[in-house]
Amino acid sequence: DEFSEVIKALKNHEDKMRVVPNKADQIETQQLTRVYGALMWSLGKIVNTPEVIRVYIGSFWSHPLLIPDNRKLFEAEEQDLFRDIQSLPRNAALEKLNDLIKRARLAKVHAYIISSLKKDIAHLMVLVRQEETQKPVQMVKGGAFEGTQNGPFGHGYGEGAGEGIGDADWVVSRDKPMYDEIFYTLSPANGKVTGANAKREMVKSKLPNTVLGKIWKLADIDKDGMLDDEFALANHL
Repeated sequence: DEFSEVIKALKNHEDKMRVVPNKADQIETQQLTRVYGALMWSLGKIVNTPEVIRVYIGSFWSHPLLIPDNRKLFEAEEQDLFRDIQSLPRNAALEKLNDLIKRARLAKVHAYIISSLKKDIAHLMVLVRQEETQKPVQMVKGGAFEGTQNGPFGHGYGEGAGEGIGDADWVVSRDKPMYDEIFYTLSPANGKVTGANAKREMVKSKLPNTVLGKIWKLADIDKDGMLDDEFALANHL
């Protein structure tokens, strides 16, 4: 198992691996054949390569061979291994080219997948919406979340966009009489003040023009360039 984990740790570098059952002179030919077959079968399960990884059988030490029956085999395997190692510099460019080709093929496959998905996106979106409508709405219930969409964090502050939530009256109504007094000093016509007259009053707040511009867009609900009761809303904002 430990040896298997070592080989798995070398994933994507299988082309750089060399397998050498060393000291093969310690077993007889028949037993060596069984060992070689079992090794190749095991490697085929854990090494993901198009071809079975090369195995060099030998006895790579300086001691005399215990069982000399396979001397010629060991010598031939030793020479093959040495030639393989010597050819590594020459094969480096070829290996890089093969790696580039592999990456290009993966990129091509990825492009085909994306292209296919792009054609199906409209259909997939319809299916997604159908699944969403069929699923029950999952929400936290009970306790502080009972009967509210805001949970325990939307009560008691009364500031910002949440000001006046839950009140029966318009939140601007509290100070509208004061705003109306200012409104009637701006020469309203037909119940409205012009943008120029409203601007003269609004700049007194000394707010930046960018902020005043946002306030105007929020207050001028009917987008007519003038303010009626909207003037009170602008002052409130």
